Amino acid sequence: LDSLLQERRMNVTVFIEIGFEDQSEELRSYFKTLGAEISLERAEDKREDVKQIIDVCDTCFKLEVDSEIEGVLNGIVSMIPNFSDADKEELILSFGEKLS
Repeated sequence: LDSLLQERRMNVTVFIEIGFEDQSEELRSYFKTLGAEISLERAEDKREDVKQIIDVCDTCFKLEVDSEIEGVLNGIVSMIPNFSDADKEELILSFGEKLS
């Protein structure tokens, strides 16, 4: 039974504790290295900042390693809880549309 459970475990990327601003800068820099059209400078408005990152998030699909893609997308997801319910809904819908 233990071996069967071991085979079925998912390898889920763990969220690390990093400040919003640092996360934004890391993601922007990473997407820029992948060739995305995004400024390295954060937007002054946090919601706009995340929207700009979401707008280029499909760039990560150039990566060949699924765990890297998962980590990048998890990084974006980890930024969304910092917003009001209305903003969360807008960002989640935008994120979903970009990924579909």
